[in-house]
Formats: sequence, structure tokens, C-alpha cells
Amino acid sequence: EDTEFTVHFHGTFIPVQGVGYIIEASNLLKNEDIHFRIIGSGQESNRIQALIEKFELSRTVERIPKIPITELPGYMAKAHVALGLFGDKERTQRSIPNKVFEAMAMGKAIITADTPAAREMPDAGNIFMLVPAADPRALAEAILRLKNDEVYRKRLGSAAFAMFQEECLPKKIVGDLLVV
Repeated sequence: EDTEFTVHFHGTFIPVQGVGYIIEASNLLKNEDIHFRIIGSGQESNRIQALIEKFELSRTVERIPKIPITELPGYMAKAHVALGLFGDKERTQRSIPNKVFEAMAMGKAIITADTPAAREMPDAGNIFMLVPAADPRALAEAILRLKNDEVYRKRLGSAAFAMFQEECLPKKIVGDLLVV
């Protein structure tokens, strides 16, 4: 992990991901010692860059354009917290994105929107920090809590990793399909 408290997000910058809410949360936290690493590009890239400039966040928000997927684990490993989806789109309610499973596999503390999809994960409230979708203040408060409570942060990461091992490995997911 980086010595500076690092919050990681990667994605394709589509509205369902709610990257703008992440930038708004980073603006609320700009006087805290928190580094946001935002990796990717896509549909909302120009709007996101404009928000970063408007809020003068170049010191606290690091933008990295799209990178090869093989490089993502290295960036995620350095982060203290990984972010999921925060958009206010209907699809957000139905999706657990790959980025959440990737963070679970790496044992990272994860903050994502409190949605029916997220709640389908067994014990969701103990493996994710769930916040209302499209709510930058709630997201900022969750990030600050994880920054200030290392024990809770590590417990979430460990629980996420254990749940990944129990429920998300391919043999578990396809197991029922293989029983004839």
C-alpha cells in the first residue's frame, strides 16, 4: 500500500459508474490527506476532467488514462480503498461490476452503492461499505471513516476476500451447471 492514503477507481467513465460523484466526494475531502487515483477514460472523460479543474483537484486526484488490464492489480495493490459504482442510473441497481470482484479478490476494503444487486452478495453489509447511490457526501464520509479506522478497513478487506473465495471462484459459480 502507498504511504499516502489512496482511494482507487478504474472504469470506462459511463454514467452508471458515477465517476462525477467520486470527484465531488474528493472535493469534499480535498483538505484531508487523501489521494484519489482514477484510472480509465470513456464517455464522461471530458466532464470529469472539467470537474477536476473546476474544483482545483490536480493535487489530490491523479488521472491515469486507460491502461492494460494486466497493470491494474499493481495499482490496486497500492490502494487502501477500492470504489465500485455510484451512478443514479437504473442499471446501477442491477449491477455488481467486475471492479468489485477484482477488489474482493485482492482483499481490499470496498465502498459501493447500496443497491439490490450489492445486497445479493451474502453478508453484503459486512464485506462492503454501502452508501446511497449518487451521494457524494455519504461517499466522502465512508472514505474518511475507512481512512481513520484501519481495523475496520482491514476487517472489511479480509471479509471481502473470504467471501470471494467462498462464493466467487469459477468452480462455485458454475458448480450447479456442472451437476447433471
